[in-house]
Amino acid sequence: MTTERKRTFREAARLVLMKEGKPLHARDICERALTEKLLSSAGRTPAATMEATLAVATKQKEGNGPFQRLGPGVYGLREWQLARNEGTDTSEEKEYLVRVHFY
Repeated sequence: MTTERKRTFREAARLVLMKEGKPLHARDICERALTEKLLSSAGRTPAATMEATLAVATKQKEGNGPFQRLGPGVYGLREWQLARNEGTDTSEEKEYLVRVHFY
């Protein structure tokens, strides 16, 4: 019998973002996590729970938590920002961030 440990919303969000490699809306993160069975939620509004979890996580550790808010409801991994600061971002990432912030 295989016993699989339940993942938290934060763990599932991190896995989804790592797999996708780009910022996503909290609703999309939740949808992918549920579809890929990274997360099981008995609640009626798992997307709202995901959004709240990510919002809190962005403020954690004086703004140095694992997630970064990039727009209304849009989150990415803080480590991506660190990589961009080191000059490793791609033009595709820049284009995506411009669209998220200005459209």
